[in-house]
Amino acid sequence: MDLDEIWQGNKRFITTVGAGLLVFLIGSLIIGGRYSPDIRRVERSNSASRQKLRTEMYTSADRTQARDENEELIARYERIASVTAFQPRPEFRIDQGGVAIELAGVVEAPGGGVDRERLPRP
Repeated sequence: MDLDEIWQGNKRFITTVGAGLLVFLIGSLIIGGRYSPDIRRVERSNSASRQKLRTEMYTSADRTQARDENEELIARYERIASVTAFQPRPEFRIDQGGVAIELAGVVEAPGGGVDRERLPRP
């Protein structure tokens, strides 16, 4: 198989690959020339940021203070949640009355279970 035969059999493929390579090289040169200073600036900025992140920003006293403040906030939240929680009046509480409630043919026993003995028989 000689080169002329390969060219004749794969002319379209070889031309397409060559054109794609040429477009890639031209695009790479244009983008590299146009955006290279911006890329270097961003890389320097990233390097400086990484260097800052390597150093410890908070001391152990800061962490202890944050932990104490967090515990205080949790205690406040629990206190506020317990004060503002909905508490129905005793006459509207199902579990204290001991009365089963029938809803659309289903009987619920006190405590949320289904009272199977009171279900309608088919």
